[in-house]
Amino acid sequence: MPHGGEMSELVDSVDVFDLAAGAARRLEAPELGFSYRRSALGARAVVIGATLRLEPASREEIRARMDEAREWRRRTQPLAEPNCGSVFKNPPADHAARLIEAADAKGLRVGGAAVSDKHANFIVTSSGATASDVLELIRTVQELVAARSGIRLEPEVHLVGDLDPAPR
Repeated sequence: MPHGGEMSELVDSVDVFDLAAGAARRLEAPELGFSYRRSALGARAVVIGATLRLEPASREEIRARMDEAREWRRRTQPLAEPNCGSVFKNPPADHAARLIEAADAKGLRVGGAAVSDKHANFIVTSSGATASDVLELIRTVQELVAARSGIRLEPEVHLVGDLDPAPR
């Protein structure tokens, strides 16, 4: 991947399973409609594979870049605890983690789910955590951030299953 490049620049095609149609299909890069944290895939498409166009580099260069990325994640993300990655999309010209911290929600807990002390845009879980705990925490964080900043954080995670009512 070119340094500083976007993953979308490397994608030739994506294989998806369409939950609505109950079938797999392949989409070529022009059909994907990539933009910041968005695509034209739709909420009912699950990515099951992708074909990427990569650039050759020396083993040493690749290893150095992998080690750099791994070290950055280790320093900044709660990798030792169960989590699903970034929970909220960054709003234009701001960062979800900053807004969550400014709303004093870092460390907030609902049952076995908590806003990570290491990175506020991660929800970590402990033994006994339920999907309901995570959903309630997502809603609570949205409400606290909206009350503090006027910004309604949009979930980045896609919720699958019977989770009614879903976060707003």
